[in-house]
Amino acid sequence: MLEIMGDLVVLAVLLAAITGFFTIAGRAASKTKTRLDDLVLEKIRTPVYASAFAFTGYLVAEQYFSDALLLGYGHSMWSFIVFTLLGAMLINRAIVAVIKWYVKDFASRTKTKIDMTLITTMSRASWLFVYSVAILIIFGTMGIDIGPILAGLGIAGLAVALALQEPLGNLFAGLHMIADKPIRVGDYIRIEKEDVEGTIEEIGWRSVRILTNANNEIIIPNSRMAQAVIKNYGRPSEDSNVSISVSAAYESDQEKVRKMLEGIALEVAGESSFADQSFTPKVVLSDISGGILTFLIIFKIKGYRNRFAIWEQVRDKVLRKFKKGKVKAAYNTIRIVE
Repeated sequence: MLEIMGDLVVLAVLLAAITGFFTIAGRAASKTKTRLDDLVLEKIRTPVYASAFAFTGYLVAEQYFSDALLLGYGHSMWSFIVFTLLGAMLINRAIVAVIKWYVKDFASRTKTKIDMTLITTMSRASWLFVYSVAILIIFGTMGIDIGPILAGLGIAGLAVALALQEPLGNLFAGLHMIADKPIRVGDYIRIEKEDVEGTIEEIGWRSVRILTNANNEIIIPNSRMAQAVIKNYGRPSEDSNVSISVSAAYESDQEKVRKMLEGIALEVAGESSFADQSFTPKVVLSDISGGILTFLIIFKIKGYRNRFAIWEQVRDKVLRKFKKGKVKAAYNTIRIVE
């Protein structure tokens, strides 16, 4: 009876010490800028408390069941199994806490929606790896030959890798884009081979979602994005130069057309909220072949996606002033030069 009371006292002391540790550590963690320490403490609480009860159980077994066998193994072996599994639980929970913190922290920094599928998949992979290692350690300690098990796991892993080749390719391509950061949510991009242009809505672990100017969503696998040549109009800044081509008949007065276009350019730059007011639009004669005079009006605008608004204003003013000034417009008079 006294031995049991002593074990209960040991349990009470352990629980008090653990509670004190988590209280002090929790207060210290709450003062830090990161949530990582709070998540880790929250996750490891259960296995740490469970270890106190397991240790008390070991003491009781040592006193009263030292010679007893269960399935051919004594209490020391079973205690080792319990503590190994509790250690695996603690390590796995700490890893899961880090995964959740990193994914949520990345999402907040890049304004990306949190993909719960990614968290679930990585958490399950962590669980499988950690507990597989723990079980192999237990089998090795019990004297069970783990060589065939390792060989079987290797073959199974190869089969799974082949079966998941495409999903894994998308996953690693996504991780590469996250680390390299060639694109960000909100960037306006163009993918030449895919003939896709639009604003990046979301960067996930499987695909990138792009919203086009027609308000359609295009979903492209990460593996294809990683291999594509991407023109990012959001880098190094949102400001972009846009050239609008205006054509007139060859017999038109060059200076008259130039001054007319310079006036139009200044009007549009002054009226449009998308034009950079610090930049004076330029008008240059770029081509005189094919029986036409081709001028370029160069604007500096805020966001390449807004070039169509500038083009529309230029088009309306050019058509109106060409008609008023009796300037003969050429075929395909006004267009954006990419």
